[in-house]
Amino acid sequence: MNEYQLPKCLQVIGLACIPVNDIPGEHPALARRPVAAAVLTIVEQDDGHRWINAICVSDARKSEIPLPHLLDKTLLPGVVQIASMADRMTLAMDAMSRRFFVEPALAELCFGETAIDPAAMGNHGFDERTACRRFSIPMPEIGDADIELAWSRSAPAAAEDHALRMATARLMLWSHVEAFRSARPEPFFETMLALRDWIDASEHLTAVLADIGNSRPIRRADSFAHHYRDYRQRLAAGDETARWVSFEDGLFHA
Repeated sequence: MNEYQLPKCLQVIGLACIPVNDIPGEHPALARRPVAAAVLTIVEQDDGHRWINAICVSDARKSEIPLPHLLDKTLLPGVVQIASMADRMTLAMDAMSRRFFVEPALAELCFGETAIDPAAMGNHGFDERTACRRFSIPMPEIGDADIELAWSRSAPAAAEDHALRMATARLMLWSHVEAFRSARPEPFFETMLALRDWIDASEHLTAVLADIGNSRPIRRADSFAHHYRDYRQRLAAGDETARWVSFEDGLFHA
């Protein structure tokens, strides 16, 4: 029971993209261009709690450095990274089209074998947005054409907020998949409780991520936080009988 360990550090990438109008839609990785990206980094602290930081970058910066290169600088080597396959392909195509820069961390994300796509379960996987609806995770439903209408190099905040919402929803989706895969409560509870504290600590995040902060998964984790902490304390104390609550214990868990 004590062998499972959550990653000490993981990063989640979300994008905001606009259409490349002269490319047909049957080539999705080539037919969209990322204009903003958000990287969530979640790190385990010495006390066992998890700390979240977000960095948003966009093509609107005055330095004229393209998005792939800006994103490359935010990626940490050797950590677990969560990104959809579609986003990785889109980033790769955009980076390949701009050959004045070298992006080793981004290349590893796109072509390496360490990145995780939460929706790629089994041979076929499942649709990310549909899964989020099924799990009551608020993932943005707007498409690239809507992002294009709101996109402005002089005011990139809307696109950056969209990318942040995508990354946050993807982190929540990963926590559901990993909790089931590992048959452990830690991925779900540690992620949801860290997100709750991170959102509550910022007025900006409370506004931008209002529906996520009040979502069913976070409310479920909050309701059972006491039982989860008690379970973790028993494990830490070496209690061999410690197990997560179940219906057999007379406790209903979400």
